Amino acid sequence: MDIREAIITAGKDGGITISSSKVDGSSILVPDDSPNCVKIYDKDTGKFISGRWNPERLDLIRGDWEPIKKEVLVKDFHIDLKASQD
Repeated sequence: MDIREAIITAGKDGGITISSSKVDGSSILVPDDSPNCVKIYDKDTGKFISGRWNPERLDLIRGDWEPIKKEVLVKDFHIDLKASQD
């Protein structure tokens, strides 16, 4: 699915997975309304990686984005959204 649809499907505090040269498929992006606009977590450890993402055009138009609901972020990926860095 496209990035917009994936973000809407993931819902508030949900994430999306991607595969690109900037952020590989082992990362999860969680869009938010902070000045940085996104938080990036390691998919294997759930640890915060970065608060910035500089997507390339192909990242934005690709059609293989996958949504991840907030509940799955917490349960399966052990991401603590409250402890994230801003």
